Amino acid sequence: MSQKLLPLNPRQMVGLADGNSFYCSCEESVQPWLYGKPIIVASNNDGCAIAMNRLAKKYVKMGDAMFQITDTIREHGIVTFSSNYELYGDLSNRMHSIFSSYTPNYERYSIDEGFLDFTGMEGFDFEKLGRDIIRSTRRGIGIPICLGIAPTKVLAKAANKLAKTDDARRGLYIIDTEEKRVEALKKLPIGDVWGIGRRHEKRLTAMGIRTAYDFSVLPREWVRKNMTVVCDRLWREMNGTPCISLELAPPDKQEICTSRAFGKMTSDFNEVKAAVVRYLSSSARKLRDQHSYARRIYVGIETNPFNEYQRQTYRGLQIEFPVPTDNTFEMIPYAMTLLKAIWPTYSLGERPFLFKRATVTLSDLIPAEAMQLNMFHQEPNIEQLRRLQAAVDEVNGPLNLDSRLVVLGAELTGQNNTRLRREMLSKCPTTKWSDRIDIAI
Repeated sequence: MSQKLLPLNPRQMVGLADGNSFYCSCEESVQPWLYGKPIIVASNNDGCAIAMNRLAKKYVKMGDAMFQITDTIREHGIVTFSSNYELYGDLSNRMHSIFSSYTPNYERYSIDEGFLDFTGMEGFDFEKLGRDIIRSTRRGIGIPICLGIAPTKVLAKAANKLAKTDDARRGLYIIDTEEKRVEALKKLPIGDVWGIGRRHEKRLTAMGIRTAYDFSVLPREWVRKNMTVVCDRLWREMNGTPCISLELAPPDKQEICTSRAFGKMTSDFNEVKAAVVRYLSSSARKLRDQHSYARRIYVGIETNPFNEYQRQTYRGLQIEFPVPTDNTFEMIPYAMTLLKAIWPTYSLGERPFLFKRATVTLSDLIPAEAMQLNMFHQEPNIEQLRRLQAAVDEVNGPLNLDSRLVVLGAELTGQNNTRLRREMLSKCPTTKWSDRIDIAI
């Protein structure tokens, strides 16, 4: 799918809808008993806190290691969960479906954010529309959201930020007049402006520019001379001139990478082999989804660099396919060749490396329609492999890396230590029949 941008319109209105504490809200939506309780969601392998609701933010910070906050969790009755990507992905799709039903032009910005194009709705009651979107999302999937509506994407981001922090707004902030634009920018710290990174924040703060309004009243000539083109666009958008288009279709990725830490370190070749095949299967599925072919494959393995008591190594190689491909079956032999080439050999009595992570990257991507064959390379079973690949994809459907029913090649049993450690995983009643919620009448 090629990138598709919506033409800029000087009279546009844009809304940014965003799920509140999205991962935690997903857990709460399928487990109503969690309402009013502090909730934390942990990262891969239950390493650190990556999401928390407002109640949990009083006690825990983003990135806190789970083993370091055990006493805090117990003391304040915080409910903790492993990352349930199947649940979050499904509820995300449902939420975006609700958002997109309100406008013909919609940009899915992230798993929990989306831009709605309200251009042509001048004079419309945006307060009523915004409340309806918030109410429909909460009733439909149980996810609370905040919505910011403004003439540009940057102002919509600012409005959304203020909708989260200003409880009196009840999740909706609208900038539709010059007075409201100035008021909103004066409330927004410069570090919270979309696109202003830490380096620019530090520099601007040192100059006495502490709010978005302070930045918006700088001379444009100074911004263009002393800052980047991106900052110039931010300045113009803050002042009400649209210059960042909605992406109705995202651009194709230039490379696709799957890299994960193992649930447990291992020196077993077969376990690492199984992980590499799973990661390759995931990357190739994403490749097919965007209708592209890959010319190169990279495989890498590494130990845990933070464990000073273990031997350290990082190894990786890449190879070019004879013919660009999107077929997992065709890629597996090349991935195995690379893995065998980088696998360490040990002398008698030498302590083996304990590997913590594997990486598979497909690069040098081209559109499927631009793929050229190689007259010197012949694969007699190519059509059979493609039919088999299509059948596997159909069986797996939208399932992700950790829940697919069919994984190609060297998959091992449930004893495989390279799988993610998710000891606090919740159920997924929206995608698994076995996890369905039964209601007794």
